Amino acid sequence: MGDTNPVEVSCLDTNKAWELFKEKVGESILGSHIGIPKLARKVAEKCHGLPLALNVLGETMSSKDTIQEWRHASRENAFDEGYSIISSLLRACLLLEEPVYKVQVKMHDVVREMALWVASDLGEHEGRYTVQAGVGLREIPEVESWVPVRKISLMDNEIKELSGSPCCPELTTLLLQENKLLIQCIASENVIGCLEIPWLVRHTNRATACWFTGVMLICLNLESTLRLDNVSGISKFSRLRRLGLRNSYTKLDMSLLEELQLLKYLQVVTIGINSCLVAEKLSNYDRVVKCVKKLDYNDLQDESFRVLTLPTMDNLCDLEIEKCGMVEIKAEGAATSLWNRSPTSPSFLNLSTVGINYCNRLKDLTWLLFAPNLTILNVGHSNQIEYIISQEKATNGIAVAGCPNLRKLPLDSKSVATVEGFVIESPHSYWKENIEWEDEATKLRFQASWSPFRIGR
Repeated sequence: MGDTNPVEVSCLDTNKAWELFKEKVGESILGSHIGIPKLARKVAEKCHGLPLALNVLGETMSSKDTIQEWRHASRENAFDEGYSIISSLLRACLLLEEPVYKVQVKMHDVVREMALWVASDLGEHEGRYTVQAGVGLREIPEVESWVPVRKISLMDNEIKELSGSPCCPELTTLLLQENKLLIQCIASENVIGCLEIPWLVRHTNRATACWFTGVMLICLNLESTLRLDNVSGISKFSRLRRLGLRNSYTKLDMSLLEELQLLKYLQVVTIGINSCLVAEKLSNYDRVVKCVKKLDYNDLQDESFRVLTLPTMDNLCDLEIEKCGMVEIKAEGAATSLWNRSPTSPSFLNLSTVGINYCNRLKDLTWLLFAPNLTILNVGHSNQIEYIISQEKATNGIAVAGCPNLRKLPLDSKSVATVEGFVIESPHSYWKENIEWEDEATKLRFQASWSPFRIGR
Protein backbone atom coordinates (compact mmCIF):
# COMPACT_ATOMS: atom_id res chain seq x y z
CA MET A 1 0.00 0.00 0.00
CA GLY A 2 3.07 2.24 -0.13
CA ASP A 3 3.67 2.53 3.63
CA THR A 4 7.32 3.31 4.33
CA ASN A 5 7.22 2.43 8.04
CA PRO A 6 5.39 -0.89 8.43
CA VAL A 7 4.72 -2.07 11.97
CA GLU A 8 4.70 -5.80 12.60
CA VAL A 9 1.68 -7.01 14.59
CA SER A 10 2.51 -10.31 16.21
CA CYS A 11 0.05 -13.07 17.09
CA LEU A 12 -0.93 -13.81 20.68
CA ASP A 13 0.96 -16.52 22.50
CA THR A 14 -0.84 -19.74 23.41
CA ASN A 15 -1.91 -18.67 26.91
CA LYS A 16 -3.20 -15.23 25.92
CA ALA A 17 -4.97 -16.69 22.89
CA TRP A 18 -6.72 -19.24 25.11
CA GLU A 19 -7.76 -16.54 27.61
CA LEU A 20 -9.28 -14.41 24.83
CA PHE A 21 -11.09 -17.37 23.29
CA LYS A 22 -12.35 -18.54 26.68
CA GLU A 23 -13.67 -15.07 27.45
CA LYS A 24 -15.63 -14.95 24.20
CA VAL A 25 -17.08 -18.45 24.58
CA GLY A 26 -18.08 -18.02 28.22
CA GLU A 27 -17.65 -20.21 31.28
CA SER A 28 -21.22 -21.54 31.16
CA ILE A 29 -20.66 -23.09 27.72
CA LEU A 30 -17.25 -24.47 28.65
CA GLY A 31 -18.79 -26.10 31.70
CA SER A 32 -21.82 -27.55 29.95
CA HIS A 33 -20.03 -30.80 28.98
CA ILE A 34 -16.91 -32.44 30.36
CA GLY A 35 -15.43 -32.88 26.86
CA ILE A 36 -15.94 -29.31 25.61
CA PRO A 37 -12.88 -27.60 27.23
CA LYS A 38 -10.47 -30.00 25.51
CA LEU A 39 -12.15 -29.48 22.13
CA ALA A 40 -12.29 -25.72 22.76
CA ARG A 41 -8.51 -25.61 23.21
CA LYS A 42 -8.08 -27.44 19.90
CA VAL A 43 -10.38 -24.97 18.14
CA ALA A 44 -8.51 -22.04 19.69
CA GLU A 45 -5.17 -23.48 18.56
CA LYS A 46 -6.46 -23.56 14.97
CA CYS A 47 -6.70 -19.75 15.11
CA HIS A 48 -2.89 -19.58 15.45
CA GLY A 49 -3.06 -16.62 17.84
CA LEU A 50 -4.91 -14.30 15.44
CA PRO A 51 -7.11 -12.00 17.62
CA LEU A 52 -9.76 -11.46 14.94
CA ALA A 53 -10.17 -15.20 14.36
CA LEU A 54 -10.29 -15.86 18.12
CA ASN A 55 -12.96 -13.18 18.59
CA VAL A 56 -15.19 -14.26 15.72
CA LEU A 57 -14.94 -18.00 16.34
CA GLY A 58 -15.29 -17.55 20.10
CA GLU A 59 -18.49 -15.55 19.72
CA THR A 60 -19.82 -18.08 17.20
CA MET A 61 -19.25 -20.94 19.64
CA SER A 62 -20.71 -19.08 22.62
CA SER A 63 -24.12 -20.60 21.89
CA LYS A 64 -22.91 -24.16 21.21
CA ASP A 65 -23.47 -26.30 24.28
CA THR A 66 -23.32 -29.83 22.82
CA ILE A 67 -20.22 -31.95 22.29
CA GLN A 68 -21.32 -32.72 18.72
CA GLU A 69 -21.32 -29.04 17.75
CA TRP A 70 -17.80 -28.62 19.10
CA ARG A 71 -16.56 -31.68 17.22
CA HIS A 72 -18.09 -30.20 14.10
CA ALA A 73 -16.20 -26.90 14.69
CA SER A 74 -12.81 -28.88 14.58
CA ARG A 75 -13.67 -29.80 11.15
CA GLU A 76 -15.46 -26.58 10.21
CA ASN A 77 -12.35 -24.44 10.63
CA ALA A 78 -10.63 -26.29 7.78
CA PHE A 79 -13.63 -25.69 5.50
CA ASP A 80 -13.67 -22.01 6.44
CA GLU A 81 -10.00 -21.71 5.54
CA GLY A 82 -10.69 -23.28 2.17
CA TYR A 83 -13.57 -20.89 1.48
CA SER A 84 -11.39 -17.96 2.55
CA ILE A 85 -8.72 -18.96 0.01
CA ILE A 86 -11.33 -19.31 -2.75
CA SER A 87 -12.80 -15.89 -1.88
CA SER A 88 -9.35 -14.30 -2.07
CA LEU A 89 -8.75 -15.85 -5.49
CA LEU A 90 -12.15 -14.62 -6.70
CA ARG A 91 -11.44 -11.07 -5.55
CA ALA A 92 -8.09 -11.20 -7.34
CA CYS A 93 -9.85 -12.48 -10.50
CA LEU A 94 -7.71 -15.62 -10.45
CA LEU A 95 -10.96 -17.60 -10.29
CA LEU A 96 -14.20 -16.88 -12.14
CA GLU A 97 -17.58 -17.43 -10.49
CA GLU A 98 -20.32 -19.29 -12.35
CA PRO A 99 -22.76 -16.44 -13.13
CA VAL A 100 -26.22 -17.94 -12.48
CA TYR A 101 -26.23 -19.95 -9.27
CA LYS A 102 -22.76 -18.87 -8.05
CA VAL A 103 -21.98 -22.30 -6.61
CA GLN A 104 -19.05 -23.17 -8.86
CA VAL A 105 -15.82 -21.50 -9.86
CA LYS A 106 -13.43 -22.02 -12.73
CA MET A 107 -10.08 -20.75 -13.97
CA HIS A 108 -9.55 -18.65 -17.04
CA ASP A 109 -7.39 -20.56 -19.55
CA VAL A 110 -4.49 -18.14 -19.14
CA VAL A 111 -4.59 -18.37 -15.34
CA ARG A 112 -4.85 -22.15 -15.57
CA GLU A 113 -1.69 -22.34 -17.66
CA MET A 114 0.07 -20.08 -15.20
CA ALA A 115 -1.06 -22.25 -12.25
CA LEU A 116 0.29 -25.38 -13.95
CA TRP A 117 3.55 -23.57 -14.65
CA VAL A 118 3.89 -22.52 -10.99
CA ALA A 119 2.99 -26.03 -9.80
CA SER A 120 5.75 -27.47 -11.98
CA ASP A 121 8.38 -25.32 -10.20
CA LEU A 122 8.22 -22.57 -12.83
CA GLY A 123 8.51 -25.05 -15.67
CA GLU A 124 11.48 -26.96 -14.26
CA HIS A 125 9.40 -30.13 -13.84
CA GLU A 126 6.94 -29.60 -16.66
CA GLY A 127 6.11 -33.29 -17.07
CA ARG A 128 4.61 -33.76 -13.60
CA TYR A 129 1.06 -32.83 -14.60
CA THR A 130 -1.07 -34.04 -17.50
CA VAL A 131 -4.28 -32.02 -17.55
CA GLN A 132 -6.64 -32.24 -20.54
CA ALA A 133 -10.16 -32.07 -19.18
CA GLY A 134 -13.24 -31.59 -21.35
CA VAL A 135 -11.38 -31.34 -24.66
CA GLY A 136 -13.12 -34.21 -26.48
CA LEU A 137 -10.33 -36.81 -26.19
CA ARG A 138 -11.21 -40.28 -27.50
CA GLU A 139 -7.99 -41.91 -26.35
CA ILE A 140 -5.15 -41.36 -23.92
CA PRO A 141 -2.98 -38.43 -25.08
CA GLU A 142 0.61 -39.00 -26.12
CA VAL A 143 3.14 -38.05 -23.46
CA GLU A 144 6.87 -37.80 -24.00
CA SER A 145 7.57 -39.71 -20.78
CA TRP A 146 5.12 -41.10 -18.22
CA VAL A 147 7.79 -41.65 -15.57
CA PRO A 148 7.70 -38.17 -13.92
CA VAL A 149 3.90 -37.78 -14.10
CA ARG A 150 2.31 -37.28 -10.66
CA LYS A 151 -1.20 -36.07 -11.46
CA ILE A 152 -3.43 -36.86 -14.43
CA SER A 153 -6.78 -35.22 -15.16
CA LEU A 154 -8.62 -36.50 -18.23
CA MET A 155 -12.12 -35.94 -16.90
CA ASP A 156 -15.15 -35.17 -19.08
CA ASN A 157 -13.87 -36.70 -22.32
CA GLU A 158 -14.91 -39.52 -24.68
CA ILE A 159 -12.26 -42.05 -23.61
CA LYS A 160 -13.46 -45.68 -23.81
CA GLU A 161 -10.32 -47.57 -22.88
CA LEU A 162 -6.87 -47.07 -21.45
CA SER A 163 -4.50 -48.44 -24.08
CA GLY A 164 -0.80 -49.15 -23.78
CA SER A 165 1.29 -49.96 -20.71
CA PRO A 166 2.88 -46.74 -19.44
CA CYS A 167 5.09 -46.81 -16.36
CA CYS A 168 4.03 -44.10 -13.87
CA PRO A 169 5.89 -44.74 -10.59
CA GLU A 170 5.14 -41.19 -9.31
CA LEU A 171 1.41 -41.13 -10.06
CA THR A 172 -0.79 -40.16 -7.08
CA THR A 173 -3.90 -38.61 -8.65
CA LEU A 174 -5.97 -40.01 -11.52
CA LEU A 175 -9.19 -38.22 -12.53
CA LEU A 176 -11.24 -40.08 -15.15
CA GLN A 177 -14.79 -39.13 -14.19
CA GLU A 178 -17.37 -38.53 -16.92
CA ASN A 179 -15.70 -40.74 -19.54
CA LYS A 180 -17.03 -43.79 -21.39
CA LEU A 181 -14.62 -46.35 -19.99
CA LEU A 182 -15.42 -49.92 -21.05
CA ILE A 183 -12.70 -52.21 -19.71
CA GLN A 184 -9.73 -51.49 -17.54
CA CYS A 185 -6.76 -53.42 -16.27
CA ILE A 186 -4.46 -51.51 -13.97
CA ALA A 187 -1.25 -52.87 -12.45
CA SER A 188 0.05 -51.60 -9.13
CA GLU A 189 3.44 -52.37 -7.70
CA ASN A 190 4.14 -52.43 -3.98
CA VAL A 191 6.59 -54.14 -1.64
CA ILE A 192 5.06 -57.54 -2.38
CA GLY A 193 5.32 -57.28 -6.14
CA CYS A 194 3.31 -56.47 -9.21
CA LEU A 195 -0.46 -56.97 -8.91
CA GLU A 196 -2.90 -56.84 -11.80
CA ILE A 197 -6.29 -55.30 -11.10
CA PRO A 198 -8.91 -56.08 -13.76
CA TRP A 199 -11.91 -53.78 -14.03
CA LEU A 200 -14.38 -55.54 -16.29
CA VAL A 201 -17.61 -54.36 -17.82
CA ARG A 202 -20.66 -56.64 -17.81
CA HIS A 203 -21.23 -58.98 -20.77
CA THR A 204 -17.49 -58.88 -21.49
CA ASN A 205 -14.93 -61.56 -20.71
CA ARG A 206 -11.86 -60.02 -22.29
CA ALA A 207 -9.42 -57.51 -20.76
CA THR A 208 -7.22 -54.89 -22.33
CA ALA A 209 -3.51 -54.47 -21.76
CA CYS A 210 -2.17 -53.44 -18.39
CA TRP A 211 -2.16 -49.76 -17.67
CA PHE A 212 -0.04 -47.99 -15.05
CA THR A 213 2.73 -50.06 -13.53
CA GLY A 214 4.30 -49.01 -10.28
CA VAL A 215 1.31 -46.84 -9.34
CA MET A 216 0.68 -45.74 -5.73
CA LEU A 217 -2.55 -43.81 -6.18
CA ILE A 218 -3.84 -41.45 -3.50
CA CYS A 219 -6.84 -40.05 -5.41
CA LEU A 220 -8.93 -41.94 -7.99
CA ASN A 221 -12.09 -40.39 -9.41
CA LEU A 222 -14.29 -42.53 -11.67
CA GLU A 223 -17.62 -40.79 -11.09
CA SER A 224 -20.15 -40.86 -13.94
CA THR A 225 -18.35 -43.66 -15.80
CA LEU A 226 -21.66 -45.26 -16.67
CA ARG A 227 -20.25 -48.41 -18.30
CA LEU A 228 -17.65 -49.33 -15.72
CA ASP A 229 -18.88 -52.49 -14.03
CA ASN A 230 -16.56 -53.01 -11.04
CA VAL A 231 -13.26 -52.10 -9.47
CA SER A 232 -12.26 -55.42 -7.99
CA GLY A 233 -8.74 -55.38 -6.63
CA ILE A 234 -8.94 -51.75 -5.51
CA SER A 235 -7.56 -52.68 -2.10
CA LYS A 236 -4.15 -53.18 -3.72
CA PHE A 237 -3.84 -49.41 -3.92
CA SER A 238 -2.90 -49.39 -0.27
CA ARG A 239 -2.29 -45.62 -0.08
CA LEU A 240 -5.63 -44.63 -1.60
CA ARG A 241 -7.32 -41.76 0.24
CA ARG A 242 -10.09 -40.60 -2.11
CA LEU A 243 -12.28 -42.79 -4.31
CA GLY A 244 -15.07 -41.40 -6.50
CA LEU A 245 -17.60 -43.89 -7.91
CA ARG A 246 -20.87 -42.00 -7.63
CA ASN A 247 -23.11 -42.17 -10.71
CA SER A 248 -20.95 -44.92 -12.18
CA TYR A 249 -22.24 -48.38 -13.03
CA THR A 250 -20.09 -49.70 -10.19
CA LYS A 251 -22.12 -50.01 -6.98
CA LEU A 252 -21.10 -50.97 -3.48
CA ASP A 253 -21.42 -54.74 -3.15
CA MET A 254 -20.16 -56.95 -0.32
CA SER A 255 -16.92 -57.72 -2.13
CA LEU A 256 -16.08 -54.05 -2.66
CA LEU A 257 -17.17 -53.26 0.89
CA GLU A 258 -14.64 -55.80 2.20
CA GLU A 259 -11.89 -54.31 0.03
CA LEU A 260 -12.56 -50.71 1.06
CA GLN A 261 -12.45 -51.73 4.71
CA LEU A 262 -8.83 -52.79 4.14
CA LEU A 263 -7.73 -49.34 2.97
CA LYS A 264 -6.44 -47.82 6.20
CA TYR A 265 -5.67 -44.41 4.67
CA LEU A 266 -9.07 -43.99 3.02
CA GLN A 267 -10.69 -40.61 3.80
CA VAL A 268 -13.36 -39.88 1.17
CA VAL A 269 -15.73 -42.16 -0.76
CA THR A 270 -18.59 -41.26 -3.10
CA ILE A 271 -20.67 -44.23 -4.23
CA GLY A 272 -24.09 -45.79 -4.77
CA ILE A 273 -25.87 -48.78 -3.19
CA ASN A 274 -28.51 -50.90 -4.92
CA SER A 275 -28.33 -53.99 -2.71
CA CYS A 276 -30.58 -54.49 0.32
CA LEU A 277 -27.93 -56.76 1.84
CA VAL A 278 -25.24 -54.06 1.58
CA ALA A 279 -27.65 -51.47 2.99
CA GLU A 280 -28.22 -53.72 6.01
CA LYS A 281 -24.55 -54.60 6.54
CA LEU A 282 -22.98 -51.18 5.91
CA SER A 283 -22.86 -50.14 9.57
CA ASN A 284 -20.56 -53.10 10.33
CA TYR A 285 -17.80 -51.55 8.22
CA ASP A 286 -16.81 -48.57 10.32
CA ARG A 287 -13.79 -47.51 8.25
CA VAL A 288 -15.94 -47.22 5.13
CA VAL A 289 -18.85 -45.53 6.91
CA LYS A 290 -16.73 -42.71 8.29
CA CYS A 291 -15.34 -41.98 4.79
CA VAL A 292 -18.64 -41.75 2.90
CA LYS A 293 -19.19 -38.19 1.66
CA LYS A 294 -21.80 -38.65 -1.08
CA LEU A 295 -24.14 -41.65 -1.13
CA ASP A 296 -27.00 -42.87 -3.32
CA TYR A 297 -29.53 -45.59 -2.49
CA ASN A 298 -31.25 -46.87 -5.64
CA ASP A 299 -33.79 -49.59 -6.44
CA LEU A 300 -34.04 -51.18 -2.98
CA GLN A 301 -37.32 -52.92 -3.80
CA ASP A 302 -37.21 -56.18 -1.83
CA GLU A 303 -40.59 -56.65 -0.10
CA SER A 304 -38.86 -57.83 3.09
CA PHE A 305 -36.72 -54.69 3.23
CA ARG A 306 -39.08 -52.45 5.17
CA VAL A 307 -36.70 -50.21 7.15
CA LEU A 308 -33.58 -48.42 5.92
CA THR A 309 -31.33 -47.79 8.91
CA LEU A 310 -28.73 -45.14 8.15
CA PRO A 311 -25.48 -45.57 10.09
CA THR A 312 -23.99 -42.47 11.69
CA MET A 313 -21.99 -40.83 8.91
CA ASP A 314 -20.21 -37.74 10.18
CA ASN A 315 -18.76 -36.82 6.79
CA LEU A 316 -21.87 -37.42 4.67
CA CYS A 317 -22.88 -34.19 2.90
CA ASP A 318 -25.07 -35.37 0.01
CA LEU A 319 -27.65 -38.19 0.12
CA GLU A 320 -29.99 -39.37 -2.66
CA ILE A 321 -32.66 -42.04 -2.15
CA GLU A 322 -34.56 -43.04 -5.29
CA LYS A 323 -36.96 -45.81 -6.34
CA CYS A 324 -36.81 -47.56 -2.97
CA GLY A 325 -39.60 -49.51 -1.32
CA MET A 326 -38.90 -49.15 2.41
CA VAL A 327 -41.71 -47.86 4.62
CA GLU A 328 -39.41 -46.12 7.10
CA ILE A 329 -35.98 -44.52 7.37
CA LYS A 330 -34.18 -44.48 10.72
CA ALA A 331 -30.95 -43.00 12.02
CA GLU A 332 -28.91 -45.73 13.71
CA GLY A 333 -28.71 -45.46 17.48
CA ALA A 334 -30.59 -42.17 17.53
CA ALA A 335 -33.45 -41.64 19.95
CA THR A 336 -36.11 -39.08 19.08
CA SER A 337 -38.81 -37.41 21.04
CA LEU A 338 -41.71 -36.69 18.75
CA TRP A 339 -43.26 -34.47 21.39
CA ASN A 340 -40.52 -31.89 21.49
CA ARG A 341 -39.07 -32.82 18.09
CA SER A 342 -35.47 -32.57 19.20
CA PRO A 343 -32.77 -35.18 18.56
CA THR A 344 -30.70 -36.34 21.50
CA SER A 345 -27.63 -36.94 19.31
CA PRO A 346 -27.30 -35.51 15.77
CA SER A 347 -25.94 -38.21 13.47
CA PHE A 348 -25.37 -36.26 10.24
CA LEU A 349 -23.73 -32.97 11.16
CA ASN A 350 -22.38 -32.34 7.66
CA LEU A 351 -25.43 -33.50 5.71
CA SER A 352 -26.63 -30.47 3.73
CA THR A 353 -28.41 -31.93 0.68
CA VAL A 354 -31.03 -34.70 0.60
CA GLY A 355 -33.07 -35.89 -2.36
CA ILE A 356 -35.90 -38.43 -2.08
CA ASN A 357 -37.77 -39.50 -5.21
CA TYR A 358 -40.14 -42.32 -6.18
CA CYS A 359 -40.28 -43.81 -2.69
CA ASN A 360 -43.98 -44.55 -2.62
CA ARG A 361 -44.17 -46.38 0.72
CA LEU A 362 -42.56 -43.66 2.85
CA LYS A 363 -44.97 -41.64 4.99
CA ASP A 364 -42.65 -39.30 6.86
CA LEU A 365 -39.06 -38.06 7.01
CA THR A 366 -38.69 -37.74 10.76
CA TRP A 367 -35.09 -39.00 10.61
CA LEU A 368 -34.12 -35.59 9.23
CA LEU A 369 -34.19 -34.41 12.84
CA PHE A 370 -30.66 -35.80 12.99
CA ALA A 371 -29.40 -33.62 10.15
CA PRO A 372 -29.38 -30.20 11.88
CA ASN A 373 -27.42 -28.48 9.09
CA LEU A 374 -29.69 -29.54 6.22
CA THR A 375 -30.06 -26.73 3.67
CA ILE A 376 -31.56 -28.38 0.58
CA LEU A 377 -34.34 -30.97 0.60
CA ASN A 378 -35.90 -32.23 -2.63
CA VAL A 379 -38.88 -34.58 -2.31
CA GLY A 380 -40.71 -35.77 -5.39
CA HIS A 381 -43.12 -38.44 -6.64
CA SER A 382 -43.48 -40.12 -3.23
CA ASN A 383 -47.24 -40.15 -2.96
CA GLN A 384 -47.60 -41.55 0.58
CA ILE A 385 -45.49 -38.90 2.35
CA GLU A 386 -47.60 -36.94 4.83
CA TYR A 387 -45.10 -35.22 7.13
CA ILE A 388 -41.67 -33.66 7.08
CA ILE A 389 -40.55 -32.98 10.66
CA SER A 390 -37.44 -30.97 11.51
CA GLN A 391 -36.14 -29.42 14.72
CA GLU A 392 -34.20 -26.66 13.00
CA LYS A 393 -35.37 -23.64 11.07
CA ALA A 394 -36.70 -24.11 7.56
CA THR A 395 -34.21 -25.27 4.99
CA ASN A 396 -33.01 -22.83 2.37
CA GLY A 397 -34.72 -24.72 -0.42
CA ILE A 398 -37.44 -27.37 -0.69
CA ALA A 399 -39.08 -28.57 -3.89
CA VAL A 400 -42.23 -30.68 -3.56
CA ALA A 401 -43.96 -32.43 -6.46
CA GLY A 402 -46.04 -35.57 -6.79
CA CYS A 403 -46.64 -35.89 -3.02
CA PRO A 404 -50.42 -35.32 -2.74
CA ASN A 405 -50.64 -36.60 0.86
CA LEU A 406 -47.96 -34.28 2.26
CA ARG A 407 -49.61 -32.26 5.02
CA LYS A 408 -46.84 -30.64 7.04
CA LEU A 409 -43.73 -28.56 6.36
CA PRO A 410 -40.74 -28.09 8.71
CA LEU A 411 -41.74 -24.55 9.67
CA ASP A 412 -42.79 -22.78 12.85
CA SER A 413 -43.41 -19.13 13.69
CA LYS A 414 -39.70 -18.51 14.30
CA SER A 415 -38.37 -20.23 11.18
CA VAL A 416 -36.44 -18.11 8.67
CA ALA A 417 -34.92 -14.80 9.76
CA THR A 418 -37.03 -12.86 7.27
CA VAL A 419 -39.88 -14.13 5.13
CA GLU A 420 -39.21 -11.50 2.49
CA GLY A 421 -38.08 -13.40 -0.60
CA PHE A 422 -38.96 -16.79 0.93
CA VAL A 423 -41.19 -18.76 -1.44
CA ILE A 424 -43.18 -21.96 -0.95
CA GLU A 425 -44.05 -23.61 -4.25
CA SER A 426 -46.27 -26.53 -5.22
CA PRO A 427 -47.91 -27.42 -8.54
CA HIS A 428 -51.33 -27.93 -6.89
CA SER A 429 -53.47 -25.09 -5.54
CA TYR A 430 -55.46 -27.43 -3.29
CA TRP A 431 -52.23 -28.40 -1.53
CA LYS A 432 -51.96 -24.90 -0.05
CA GLU A 433 -55.41 -25.15 1.51
CA ASN A 434 -54.78 -28.58 3.10
CA ILE A 435 -51.44 -27.90 4.79
CA GLU A 436 -51.48 -28.38 8.56
CA TRP A 437 -49.61 -25.41 10.03
CA GLU A 438 -47.80 -25.66 13.37
CA ASP A 439 -50.05 -22.93 14.80
CA GLU A 440 -51.93 -19.81 13.70
CA ALA A 441 -48.81 -17.65 13.97
CA THR A 442 -46.93 -19.95 11.57
CA LYS A 443 -49.83 -19.88 9.15
CA LEU A 444 -49.96 -16.08 9.16
CA ARG A 445 -46.20 -15.87 8.71
CA PHE A 446 -45.86 -18.22 5.73
CA GLN A 447 -49.19 -18.68 3.96
CA ALA A 448 -48.62 -15.56 1.89
CA SER A 449 -45.33 -17.03 0.66
CA TRP A 450 -47.08 -19.71 -1.42
CA SER A 451 -46.46 -19.66 -5.16
CA PRO A 452 -46.90 -22.35 -7.84
CA PHE A 453 -44.09 -24.83 -8.49
CA ARG A 454 -41.36 -23.77 -6.12
CA ILE A 455 -40.14 -23.52 -2.53
CA GLY A 456 -37.01 -21.58 -1.65
CA ARG A 457 -35.38 -18.18 -1.88
